Amino acid sequence: MVSENPGVEAIETVGGVITDLVEVAERLPVKPDQAEKIARVLDRLSAEIAEAAAIVREASNHLSPARQQTAPSQGSPKLSGRDYS
Repeated sequence: MVSENPGVEAIETVGGVITDLVEVAERLPVKPDQAEKIARVLDRLSAEIAEAAAIVREASNHLSPARQQTAPSQGSPKLSGRDYS
């Protein structure tokens, strides 16, 4: 099911993940007794990012043919960090 505005939903999901990732990064390196707890948080965050990716894909499948033709083609996005292509 596509929400009323899937773009906003994806932005909110990614924004929440970024906030949580900053909190995790501030705790690194973790003590051995905290490793599993932090690993579970990272597992949850990866699931949320996968959900955001699914939202983006699903939303693009529901664009009208006219909208698909006018949507800008951006190719592979250039990211400042790792190469994810």
